[in-house]
Amino acid sequence: MEGFFILLFLVIGIGLIFVWRGIQAEKARRESLRIWAKSKGFTYSDNKDRGIPRTYEALDVLRAGDDRYCFNTMRGSIGDLPLLITDHHYETHSTDSKGNRQTHHHYFTLFVIDLPFRFPTEIRIRPEHFFDKIAGAIGFDDIDFESSEFSRKFHVKSKNRKLAYDIIHSRMMELLLEHRSIKPTIELDHRFLCIYRSGRLKAQDYEKWLDFTERFYAHFPEFVTQALQSQNKPTRL
Repeated sequence: MEGFFILLFLVIGIGLIFVWRGIQAEKARRESLRIWAKSKGFTYSDNKDRGIPRTYEALDVLRAGDDRYCFNTMRGSIGDLPLLITDHHYETHSTDSKGNRQTHHHYFTLFVIDLPFRFPTEIRIRPEHFFDKIAGAIGFDDIDFESSEFSRKFHVKSKNRKLAYDIIHSRMMELLLEHRSIKPTIELDHRFLCIYRSGRLKAQDYEKWLDFTERFYAHFPEFVTQALQSQNKPTRL
């Protein structure tokens, strides 16, 4: 019995060490993000914000699950366009074979630009998955492009194929292939450009993701932005 209690205390002690190390790592990450945000002239808040998922609910990633909130939130701009950078959390639930309910926590880091025009339909770009190839083999295909390499590496969905082709031109494909290692998912919907990935980015990776976000928007063809802005102008009576 004495050996059992020694083992129990040992397990608890090891568990507490891992918890403590996790808390310290998150504290260090928050401080690094605060310093980085200040260097960019961005505001920073580590408070939970449940209003952001409601404000940006047009984006699929911010509508999923329960208990949705954002934290480690930065606000700034790219040029004259508002920029939001934030960690996002939501929960999903499952039940095991014994009927026990389990809660699963999901985290993402998002870079969101508020655009001066509105997309008529969603365009989603993400890395190609193994199951996408199976889906394509049975007829559930995504949009293919002239670059066979790009089509193999990225999965693109949109009801407006022409708009997708206009935005994902040859230089945009080169940019995406160049940054394939960071595994970005991109949503273009409503008035937002959202670039994100699952998990929480390391503080040292934020600069790379900000650069990619800026370059992605800079690659938008001018004729597309002008056309969308023209479509969005209010009709005079």
